[in-house]
Amino acid sequence: TGDQDRRAVETVNMRSNGEKFPVELTMRVDEQNGEKRLYVVVRDITERRKDEEEIRQRNEDLALINAINSAANRDESLPTLLSLVSEGLTRILNGYGAAIFLFDAEQKRLFLEDVCLSKDMLEKMEKLAGIAFQAMEFDLECSKPFRQVVDLGKPLLLIDPREVAEN
Repeated sequence: TGDQDRRAVETVNMRSNGEKFPVELTMRVDEQNGEKRLYVVVRDITERRKDEEEIRQRNEDLALINAINSAANRDESLPTLLSLVSEGLTRILNGYGAAIFLFDAEQKRLFLEDVCLSKDMLEKMEKLAGIAFQAMEFDLECSKPFRQVVDLGKPLLLIDPREVAEN
């Protein structure tokens, strides 16, 4: 018998606590003293799957960086670059969408430059916030959450979109 007699398949096994996990079964038929025997090795491939997912995510990140870099090298417009960023972030972060705000020339106001949301999601968000996204602007002197971000120099997580609209 040789390697051609080996077979490997991936499937799911269950632990004694009911948790499912991925395994690889490697099977080989061998003949000894005229008797055929089947040898099966079961390997837990949970870590392999995690590593593969991390590689996939890093490749997506690199593809986004490459797409943005290529667009910048082709002298694409700012809206095109921002669209690539928002679409890429939405995909990488497994989100519903993304919005990119930019400062005005005096850095006193933020205005929405790009939004990557499905039409349905955009309508829901606009209804919840009570304002059309394309018209969103924030005076940094009056908008508490955005002012905090500028002053502190670090992100601020807002769970409720009404927090943005109220401030």
